[in-house]
Amino acid sequence: QVTSKHRKMIKDINGTLIEEINDAITATHVIPSNCPPSSPKKKSLFSLRRTPKLMIGLCRTSNILHMDWLIESSKVKRPLDVTPFLLLHDEEAHKTYKFNMAETLRNGNVIRHQRCEPSFLFSDYFIYFCHGVSPGRGAKKVPPLEELRMIVAAAGGTLLKSLPSSNATT
Repeated sequence: QVTSKHRKMIKDINGTLIEEINDAITATHVIPSNCPPSSPKKKSLFSLRRTPKLMIGLCRTSNILHMDWLIESSKVKRPLDVTPFLLLHDEEAHKTYKFNMAETLRNGNVIRHQRCEPSFLFSDYFIYFCHGVSPGRGAKKVPPLEELRMIVAAAGGTLLKSLPSSNATT
C-alpha cells in the first residue's frame, strides 16, 4: 500500500508514482509493495508475488528494487545507483515460481538491447491465448484477459482475439 510517506519520498527524488496498471508500461523503476529485504542477511515476512504489474515492469526494466532504494534516494534527494538495491535475494519466490531473479533481469537486459532500437521478448510476435487460458476456466492464477493483453504489449507483442483462418490450398 502506497502511503503519504512513500509519495513524499517519490516527490523528493523528482519521481512519478504509477498507480494504474494501464500506466505500468511507462515504469523505469519497480518497487514491489511486498518485496523482501535488499540484503540476503535481512529476514522478511513477505515474498515477491507474481502480479500483472510486476510482469509488465519486468518486460520494460531491470530496475526491480527493494524499498530501501527509495528510502536512501529520498535522503539524498536524488535517485541512487540501483545495483545494491536490486531484488535478488528472495529465495521463497525463486522456489515458488521456479526462477532466478538475477538471471531474469540479465536476460531482460540482453533482449532489450539486442538491436539498435529497443527490443522486447515478444517484438514482432502475435500471441493467442486458447480458451482454457483464462481465469475461472481451470487456470487458477491467470490474470484477466485485459491484463494478459497489457503484459503481452509490454513485451512488444500483439494479442490476437482470434486465430487467422488458414488457407487449406497452400
